[in-house]
Amino acid sequence: MTPAQRSRQLAAPDRMLDTTSARSLSLWHDVLSLQVDLFLDEEIAALHTSPGWRNARAVLEAGCGNGRYLAALARAFPSKRYVGIDCSEGLISLATENHGEDSLRFGVADFLKTAGSGTFDAVVMRFVVQHLSDLRAILAQAASYLAPGGRLFIIEPDVSRSGNTPPTPAFDAMLRQYAAYAAKGGRLRVQLAALPQLINAEAGWSIVADRQIAIDNDGPFAASDLFRLYQGWAGLCEHQAGFDFDFAAVQQELEQWAQFAGGHSRISLRLIEAQFGDAPSRRN
Repeated sequence: MTPAQRSRQLAAPDRMLDTTSARSLSLWHDVLSLQVDLFLDEEIAALHTSPGWRNARAVLEAGCGNGRYLAALARAFPSKRYVGIDCSEGLISLATENHGEDSLRFGVADFLKTAGSGTFDAVVMRFVVQHLSDLRAILAQAASYLAPGGRLFIIEPDVSRSGNTPPTPAFDAMLRQYAAYAAKGGRLRVQLAALPQLINAEAGWSIVADRQIAIDNDGPFAASDLFRLYQGWAGLCEHQAGFDFDFAAVQQELEQWAQFAGGHSRISLRLIEAQFGDAPSRRN
């Protein structure tokens, strides 16, 4: 890729993330909320296993969306101070309205364009890296925000370990089509499986832990939050991403799948914990 091509990719906004209309804001608000409600318990359990997380006192969530996840972290780990930033004015407005508390602060800011303060013990990027294009820039910004020995926590889906029973081929094909769309925009979604190796290859960075998180649910799923989440993902792909697909067939397939009493779903996540530089001496 030439420098000019790379510059155009970095400048091009991801249509998937647009929240300027009432419809797009509503779609994202619903999906973000459901992803917290459905995945939270397993993610909290994984964070409990991390000494770096347990010792952190100041946490920044880059791309905090509607603030629901950061508020849940604050309830689960109340001794920490939390700051959330996001490019979306609409989502930050929802975060401030619904979750503004003494230990929580939200602000409109572009993580990649805002100078870091070097005062955070943890930077969290949950389902954000997949929408960005320049891993080196992401890591440089994270390093600028982190205090010595601080940790970067990246949470992303592991599609290769996820799946439904009975199979949902139309839904799966839609996700593959979205990955192809993201690849054309230079997004990191197609490189998620290689993230640990890519991070380790950057000067000064090392992987502390690479944790697998499995969220299993049994059907039937009609009227369930999981069914609503799958519908929400399909809705975002149809109305936000900008690629052609038979989305009606996806919704019909999901409705049939949700009625099956023996249905099963596994959604796998990956929690990558990385560190820049050497760890300081252990805190007292």
